[in-house]
Amino acid sequence: MTNTEEENKGIDIEQQEEKIIDNFSPKTDFNTYSTDDLVSELKRLNESDDFNSTNKAVEEIKAVFYKKLNKEKQTKKNDFLENGGKEEEFEFSHPLEKTFKNLYNIYRKKKAQYREQLEANFSKSLNIKQNIIQDIKNLVESEETLKETFDQFKNLQEKWRSTGEVSIGYRNDIWNSYHHQVERFYDFIKINKDLR
Repeated sequence: MTNTEEENKGIDIEQQEEKIIDNFSPKTDFNTYSTDDLVSELKRLNESDDFNSTNKAVEEIKAVFYKKLNKEKQTKKNDFLENGGKEEEFEFSHPLEKTFKNLYNIYRKKKAQYREQLEANFSKSLNIKQNIIQDIKNLVESEETLKETFDQFKNLQEKWRSTGEVSIGYRNDIWNSYHHQVERFYDFIKINKDLR
């Protein structure tokens, strides 16, 4: 696989996630939450089994948390400097930052696992569908009876329908190949009937 194909597959996964994630729009204004509440909410969302529906909320929580953290840091720095402290001596460490980072890393790991699973499912489906296309192509060239051939074709069509999605980058090509082989099969059946 070339780098371009790998990059396109990565984009496909992101597009799939965005499509699913766009169905969820958080109605909660996280700006009204305290940093403690934001950490609690992130922890609660990490426990959710529905990764896709929590993505936007998690990202919004992260943005609000660091906005609040930076504001608090700037306030403490200003107080420190006003009380005669030197800028290079100022240190700031929020007690919840480490906890928040750990929780966010858990989220990122879940997201990475989800993406890997999604890619594996796409790849598996693509392989199955390519095999189905090849099997339909082979049916046209087979010398079995028309009834046996048609039964096999129906089974392949059912298998096609029950196979999962492939990544967006492959969808049109795989569908066009499938459709072409199905048309060839029906042409083969028609010719066989005409010859009889």
